[in-house]
Amino acid sequence: MAHHRVFSQTKQQCRAFVSGAQSVLNPAWLFLFAPYELQFIISGYSSDIDLVDLKKHVQYYGGFHGSHRLIKWLWEIVEKDFTADERRLFLKFVTSCSRPPLLGFSYLEPPFSIRCVEVSDDQVSLGKTKKTLLQLVVYFVD
Repeated sequence: MAHHRVFSQTKQQCRAFVSGAQSVLNPAWLFLFAPYELQFIISGYSSDIDLVDLKKHVQYYGGFHGSHRLIKWLWEIVEKDFTADERRLFLKFVTSCSRPPLLGFSYLEPPFSIRCVEVSDDQVSLGKTKKTLLQLVVYFVD
Protein backbone atom coordinates (compact mmCIF):
# COMPACT_ATOMS: atom_id res chain seq x y z
CA MET A 1 0.00 0.00 0.00
CA ALA A 2 2.77 2.46 0.93
CA HIS A 3 4.66 1.62 -2.27
CA HIS A 4 1.55 2.38 -4.31
CA ARG A 5 1.01 5.76 -2.61
CA VAL A 6 4.65 6.86 -2.75
CA PHE A 7 5.66 5.58 -6.18
CA SER A 8 2.73 4.57 -8.36
CA GLN A 9 0.32 7.32 -7.42
CA THR A 10 2.84 10.12 -8.02
CA LYS A 11 4.60 8.62 -11.05
CA GLN A 12 3.01 11.01 -13.58
CA GLN A 13 3.77 14.12 -11.49
CA CYS A 14 7.36 13.00 -10.89
CA ARG A 15 7.93 12.41 -14.61
CA ALA A 16 6.55 15.88 -15.41
CA PHE A 17 8.83 17.44 -12.79
CA VAL A 18 11.91 15.58 -14.10
CA SER A 19 11.06 16.54 -17.68
CA GLY A 20 10.71 20.20 -16.73
CA ALA A 21 13.94 20.16 -14.73
CA GLN A 22 15.82 18.53 -17.61
CA SER A 23 14.58 21.23 -19.97
CA VAL A 24 16.47 23.89 -18.00
CA LEU A 25 19.28 21.85 -16.41
CA ASN A 26 21.68 19.47 -18.06
CA PRO A 27 21.00 16.14 -16.26
CA ALA A 28 24.75 15.45 -16.06
CA TRP A 29 25.14 18.57 -13.90
CA LEU A 30 22.79 17.21 -11.25
CA PHE A 31 25.47 14.78 -10.10
CA LEU A 32 27.71 17.73 -9.22
CA PHE A 33 25.38 18.73 -6.39
CA ALA A 34 24.53 17.15 -3.07
CA PRO A 35 20.78 16.81 -2.39
CA TYR A 36 20.78 19.75 0.06
CA GLU A 37 22.51 21.93 -2.56
CA LEU A 38 19.83 21.09 -5.13
CA GLN A 39 17.17 21.91 -2.55
CA PHE A 40 18.84 25.30 -2.01
CA ILE A 41 19.07 26.00 -5.75
CA ILE A 42 15.43 25.08 -6.35
CA SER A 43 13.77 26.78 -3.41
CA GLY A 44 16.37 28.76 -1.51
CA TYR A 45 16.57 28.61 2.23
CA SER A 46 14.67 30.29 5.01
CA SER A 47 17.49 31.98 6.84
CA ASP A 48 17.22 35.57 7.92
CA ILE A 49 17.56 38.29 5.29
CA ASP A 50 20.96 39.94 5.00
CA LEU A 51 19.90 43.50 5.85
CA VAL A 52 23.46 44.82 5.45
CA ASP A 53 23.41 43.64 1.83
CA LEU A 54 19.89 45.00 1.28
CA LYS A 55 20.77 48.43 2.70
CA LYS A 56 24.02 48.49 0.71
CA HIS A 57 22.12 48.10 -2.57
CA VAL A 58 19.02 50.22 -1.95
CA GLN A 59 18.58 53.35 -4.05
CA TYR A 60 16.96 56.46 -2.56
CA TYR A 61 14.95 59.08 -4.46
CA GLY A 62 12.93 62.21 -3.83
CA GLY A 63 15.14 63.64 -1.11
CA PHE A 64 15.68 60.41 0.83
CA HIS A 65 19.18 59.22 1.67
CA GLY A 66 20.66 56.67 4.02
CA SER A 67 20.91 59.12 6.91
CA HIS A 68 17.42 60.63 6.50
CA ARG A 69 15.47 60.43 9.77
CA LEU A 70 12.58 58.45 8.26
CA ILE A 71 14.94 55.99 6.58
CA LYS A 72 16.82 55.46 9.85
CA TRP A 73 13.49 54.75 11.57
CA LEU A 74 12.50 52.32 8.83
CA TRP A 75 15.72 50.31 9.08
CA GLU A 76 15.65 50.40 12.88
CA ILE A 77 12.14 48.93 12.88
CA VAL A 78 13.01 46.29 10.29
CA GLU A 79 16.22 45.32 12.14
CA LYS A 80 15.15 45.49 15.78
CA ASP A 81 11.38 45.12 15.90
CA PHE A 82 10.63 42.70 13.06
CA THR A 83 11.01 38.96 13.48
CA ALA A 84 12.74 36.95 10.75
CA ASP A 85 9.30 36.04 9.37
CA GLU A 86 8.22 39.69 9.36
CA ARG A 87 11.41 40.64 7.50
CA ARG A 88 10.56 38.03 4.86
CA LEU A 89 7.04 39.52 4.63
CA PHE A 90 8.56 43.00 4.27
CA LEU A 91 10.79 41.71 1.49
CA LYS A 92 7.78 40.10 -0.17
CA PHE A 93 5.84 43.38 0.10
CA VAL A 94 8.56 45.38 -1.63
CA THR A 95 9.84 42.79 -4.15
CA SER A 96 7.03 40.20 -4.50
CA CYS A 97 9.53 37.54 -3.32
CA SER A 98 9.95 36.39 0.26
CA ARG A 99 13.53 35.28 -0.36
CA PRO A 100 16.51 37.34 -1.45
CA PRO A 101 18.12 36.82 -4.85
CA LEU A 102 20.39 33.77 -4.87
CA LEU A 103 23.56 35.84 -5.38
CA GLY A 104 22.51 38.77 -3.19
CA PHE A 105 20.66 42.04 -3.55
CA SER A 106 23.13 43.43 -6.08
CA TYR A 107 21.42 41.03 -8.51
CA LEU A 108 17.90 42.27 -7.78
CA GLU A 109 16.45 43.68 -10.99
CA PRO A 110 15.25 46.39 -10.90
CA PRO A 111 17.15 47.43 -7.77
CA PHE A 112 15.21 47.98 -4.54
CA SER A 113 14.38 51.69 -4.24
CA ILE A 114 12.74 53.92 -1.66
CA ARG A 115 11.16 57.17 -2.82
CA CYS A 116 9.92 60.10 -0.78
CA VAL A 117 6.37 61.16 -1.61
CA GLU A 118 5.07 64.42 -0.20
CA VAL A 119 1.37 65.15 0.23
CA SER A 120 -0.43 68.27 1.32
CA ASP A 121 -2.15 68.51 4.70
CA ASP A 122 -5.58 67.89 3.18
CA GLN A 123 -4.52 64.70 1.42
CA VAL A 124 -4.39 61.31 3.06
CA SER A 125 -1.97 58.82 1.58
CA LEU A 126 -0.34 55.63 2.73
CA GLY A 127 2.98 54.12 1.82
CA LYS A 128 2.65 51.90 -1.21
CA THR A 129 4.82 49.83 -3.45
CA LYS A 130 5.41 49.02 -7.08
CA LYS A 131 7.84 46.32 -8.15
CA THR A 132 10.91 46.91 -5.95
CA LEU A 133 9.90 50.54 -5.25
CA LEU A 134 8.71 51.49 -1.79
CA GLN A 135 7.02 54.89 -1.73
CA LEU A 136 6.95 56.46 1.72
CA VAL A 137 4.88 59.50 2.55
CA VAL A 138 6.48 62.28 4.56
CA TYR A 139 4.06 64.26 6.69
CA PHE A 140 5.22 67.59 8.01
CA VAL A 141 4.15 68.31 11.57
CA ASP A 142 4.47 71.83 12.96
